[in-house]
Amino acid sequence: MDLTTLPDKVAIQLNDAHPALTIPELMRILMDDEKLTWDTAWDITVCTCAYTNHTVLPEALECWPGDLFQNLLPRHLEIIYEVSRRHLARISALYPGYYGRLRRMSLIEEDGQKKINMAHLCIVGSHAVNGMAQIHSDIIKDTVSSCHHPLHSPSLFSLNVLSVLWVTTHTKQSCCFP
Repeated sequence: MDLTTLPDKVAIQLNDAHPALTIPELMRILMDDEKLTWDTAWDITVCTCAYTNHTVLPEALECWPGDLFQNLLPRHLEIIYEVSRRHLARISALYPGYYGRLRRMSLIEEDGQKKINMAHLCIVGSHAVNGMAQIHSDIIKDTVSSCHHPLHSPSLFSLNVLSVLWVTTHTKQSCCFP
């Protein structure tokens, strides 16, 4: 089976950050079980996943302790670290010298105990990001993803949950494989 066509057949909707582990788990399956390269697995993962944020309340913007991952899901933590490293390399190239931006955009929060910012993982690992309604999309653009927003095509930030269907339908060809 040609897994590069997975995004044409499957859409994984991440409702809030609770299912964020879908991203490293899909990467793990594609790389470790299916023996795909990082870049191919990443393209498939991003083109398959879409993220909807329902609220900016702390319970929806989870940060999970790094040592929890290390003890329970060490391979997932390795993948998250690599996603973060590549993401920050891209940001550093786009905004050289803006270290505060790098810190704000990192998937890894390092103030004290290392924590994984699950909302940032969802934003970086999805081809579409939106809020439940226009007000939620505006809040995410202005707060949660204010640093990430310029990196996404504006059409990928849909206005409401109904727009996800339009965005997904009209961006699959451009976001995925040639």
